[in-house]
Amino acid sequence: MIAKILEKLTGKDDLERVAWKEDLPLLNAYLKKRPVFVPQRPRRFLDAATFTQEQLIEQIRKDSEQLSSEQFEPWILDVDGKKRLPVFSSQERMTAFASKISQDMNKVFGLARLRGFG
Repeated sequence: MIAKILEKLTGKDDLERVAWKEDLPLLNAYLKKRPVFVPQRPRRFLDAATFTQEQLIEQIRKDSEQLSSEQFEPWILDVDGKKRLPVFSSQERMTAFASKISQDMNKVFGLARLRGFG
């Protein structure tokens, strides 16, 4: 209950509040207690201004085939010259992240994820 109130007030959920402390041992201990979602690195991007429905359907088909046959490769981002692994507390937060990145890049991509458990 307190976690939900804090999330409403700060906009950050419990995972984000722990991560912002930049205390690696604390974060590692926390991640062992709860499930998290990690986005897979997209293989292909479509130009948001020019892609067709056929291209989107083909990308979805190829991405689905690859998911069943490839090892998971996390999407590691370069933020301010540092490598960052985005980890999310829910599918909804990961989807919001992907939507924002898609808009910033002006690209369309498939979003796959690995659900990890502590």
